[in-house]
Amino acid sequence: MSAARVYLPVDAHDLDELAETGRLATTGRLAYGVTPALEATTPRADDEEREYLVFLEAARTAVDLAHGARRVVLAADVRESGFTPAGEGVVIRLTGDLDLREIASFHVDEEPGGDVEDLLWYDVTEVHAVALLVRA
Repeated sequence: MSAARVYLPVDAHDLDELAETGRLATTGRLAYGVTPALEATTPRADDEEREYLVFLEAARTAVDLAHGARRVVLAADVRESGFTPAGEGVVIRLTGDLDLREIASFHVDEEPGGDVEDLLWYDVTEVHAVALLVRA
């Protein structure tokens, strides 16, 4: 079974849960991924370009979740049966919880309220450091 890269805006509480338990309750949560609708509207784009478009949408939405703090978007590789499209566009609904092993990276504002494209990359092994950074 293949996996797809999905992007999920998260907050400090989510990061604490991940750091403490190695899991994140995400069943039913909205995330962002490459959908058939995106593929249909971007026939000349490659997978990397589509994933970047999806990432940007997740980063824009993370602004609301951050409430003026640093935005955090996690990138995870989720089995394709682990989500369903949620309407048109790039919004998906996760059908299960995320395990730390499925998470590839975190993308975090350098400063609170940063630009959409201005997120720093952190490896999944840095989950504790990311949780502390977001609380700072």
